Amino acid sequence: MKNKQLLPLNLQLFADGEPGNNPDGGISSGQATPPEFKLENLTDEQLAAVKEKFGLKDDNDVDSIVKSKRSRWQKEAEAEKQEAEKLAKMNKDEKEEHERKKLEARIAEYERKENLREMSKVAGTMLKEQEIRTTEAVLNILVSEDADKTKAAVKEFADYIKEERKLWEVERNTGKTPNKVPNNTGTSSIAEAQKALNEHRIIK
Repeated sequence: MKNKQLLPLNLQLFADGEPGNNPDGGISSGQATPPEFKLENLTDEQLAAVKEKFGLKDDNDVDSIVKSKRSRWQKEAEAEKQEAEKLAKMNKDEKEEHERKKLEARIAEYERKENLREMSKVAGTMLKEQEIRTTEAVLNILVSEDADKTKAAVKEFADYIKEERKLWEVERNTGKTPNKVPNNTGTSSIAEAQKALNEHRIIK
């Protein structure tokens, strides 16, 4: 298959910025400034290659993701610049204290995410034991950092699904033909349950 050649700039904006050097000797943001991107500069072949690589459907998708990535890069670059300026004004002890606090914050964030992952596994197991299938999106609604709140949310979700199943059984036994068995024919019923959860304000 013939390799598609892209402009050097185009895909750079889709990735994280690379460390850069400041030739003037000033404070560096740590990232090289990407050239301005213009969608119309792409050839049809290059545009098709970008769409294929990132699973995009049309030109607007390409333009949108590039603008989003560039905006994120600009915010990150500005944050790094401010961080460098802050450090430049600190003495040795202040820098060490600042770095210690940053490390503690990173560790706390890692532990928070790990705790949520473990909570999500437990919630998924609890629902599976009750023969209730779910999705990651539903678990994200049910799970919070508070174990008691998570347990209560899982219980309410399970009760909702069970009640829907009972209603389905009643309709079936009275001669009506329900459109689907709750939580038993794919993701549609899960999506409905997720909508119900949002309506009942079961959120983190």
